[in-house]
Amino acid sequence: RGRHRASEGGSWIMAAAPVAAGGPGAAPWAPKAEAISAIVDMLRKAVSQDPAQMSEAMGTLQTWESSPEFVNHLSFVLVKCPPELVPIRDVAGGTLTGIISRKAQNFTSESLVPAKQLLLSGIASSEESVRNFCANNVAALTRVLVRRERNERSNLAEGAPIPQAIRAWPELISTVMGGLCSDSAI
Repeated sequence: RGRHRASEGGSWIMAAAPVAAGGPGAAPWAPKAEAISAIVDMLRKAVSQDPAQMSEAMGTLQTWESSPEFVNHLSFVLVKCPPELVPIRDVAGGTLTGIISRKAQNFTSESLVPAKQLLLSGIASSEESVRNFCANNVAALTRVLVRRERNERSNLAEGAPIPQAIRAWPELISTVMGGLCSDSAI
């Protein structure tokens, strides 16, 4: 049928450099090829013209969205997908935005370190849609983490010192400021 499957030519998955994981001494995170393949297949089914495939995919994706590992792998698909999978990459970006809005408050900040690192790296992508999805997801994730911290610590009022959620993500400020100060648009 001419469709590119994630498992075919999966060198883009295997060539991935490990991503930092949460906490000192934590092992680096690397995507699992089987997980990426399954995610890409489900995203493909989610935009299929076949109602049965769409329904299956939506149910599976809803089941997976409660897992921070799914968020990490979905971030990988968004940022590292090869050009032939651009439509899937864009579906991954939109799916990720929804999950962050609905579910990120249930995840620990440490469990999302790979996603945070991948999304920050995607802000510098040469692909406009990747930059936009990554910037929007970084902003949404930052809002969720800060809001959760404010809810947990009622004394953290508006205008209070920088929340721990931001201090624990030092690359955030330098990446955003670097992008704002560069000649390329964020």
